[in-house]
Amino acid sequence: MFINYFARLLVLTFFIIPFRRSVKRKLIFGSVITGIYVCSAFLGMFISEQYLPWHNFSQNHFASSLVYCVLNLPLLFYVSRVSIDSILLALDFTNVMLKLTWIFAILGVLSVGYQFNYALQGLYLSAANARQEGISLLPANFTSTIASGLSLLSLSYTILFYLSVSKKKHVLLSFLLFLSSFNIVLNVLTVNGRDGIAIFVFGHILFYLIYREVFSKKIRHRIRSYGTIVTLALMLIFVNITADRFYSSKSSASKAFVTGVMNYLGMQQFTFNDVFIFHKEFSYGKGNFPILFGEGKTLTLVERGQKMAYTYNFSGYVGSFYKNGGFIYSAFVIYIFMFLFKGVLKVSRRGFGNIFIIGLLTFFMFTGLFYFRLGTLGGNRIFALILLYILIEFLFVSVFKKYEL
Repeated sequence: MFINYFARLLVLTFFIIPFRRSVKRKLIFGSVITGIYVCSAFLGMFISEQYLPWHNFSQNHFASSLVYCVLNLPLLFYVSRVSIDSILLALDFTNVMLKLTWIFAILGVLSVGYQFNYALQGLYLSAANARQEGISLLPANFTSTIASGLSLLSLSYTILFYLSVSKKKHVLLSFLLFLSSFNIVLNVLTVNGRDGIAIFVFGHILFYLIYREVFSKKIRHRIRSYGTIVTLALMLIFVNITADRFYSSKSSASKAFVTGVMNYLGMQQFTFNDVFIFHKEFSYGKGNFPILFGEGKTLTLVERGQKMAYTYNFSGYVGSFYKNGGFIYSAFVIYIFMFLFKGVLKVSRRGFGNIFIIGLLTFFMFTGLFYFRLGTLGGNRIFALILLYILIEFLFVSVFKKYEL
């Protein structure tokens, strides 16, 4: 249908607007974030039934594409306007912050060690087995909860790593912070998932580009060299998981990989179309904020309809909010998050507060195209703890004026 290709072009055009704005203002953070969305929309132009055989391409996509754009644009325009680059480059380690960073880094490495064995087990599972209901490689205990929580802070570890290198802090501290940034990779691999690898790679590219001019030529060369080796190793895992999910006797391994990558980066507007059409019963806060409203009922794949499995298991933040409350609810929640990010960045001008909130903002924007993890109970708790920390930091620094955090 011509109208459906026009709908795809609409998404691409809408996403190009904040991207051009970021590039024009020379904002690295905004350019990279919005650029990834443009790439997703561009790949979406070429997706067909061979890539998404469970999706009904004959149904009208225009209305859902328009809603998809409207709900994505507030945060995309926000990151194309605010200078995250200058905030990060202005950060420095105070004595208190350095001590907190050492503690944070040690906790991160312990989390990596704890999750490593479970991640290896996840790699040995087939994609089908890993996705079966009831399989959970990480045991349900307090340690797993902490490890999963630290995984959601992996991008904060990435920021601290580049900050540590730029300020020429102890080599061991930088190394521990780099190791800690792997938490998201390992956590997602425990369910044979790929988005941890994507978030890790995109995160390091983003923050390296922001800090690049601060580094000496020697440091830049070293980071690029080691980064290339690590990325290639992770890409081998990504390729293996992708081929495992999409390979069949009717297709070659290379075709399975291309299909998997096209799906992975370009399918969000199509999964949102299914959410837009099929979701009529809403749980509202229970689906996204279980910390406040309790957890809603989790349906099995049979109850959901096997043909729509990816619609339910692979939603970015727009799809996640919409299937839990529709358009008005989604717009309200997205604006609340935008004002939270905006307000906290105005209040927290130094220290861990900025690093945490920028890490979460980056994670939030990445999960607009990948699986949205902040809507889980663990994600809620991490967000709440960070807001609590920022409030305490604000009180001590701005009100009591006793500590420089």
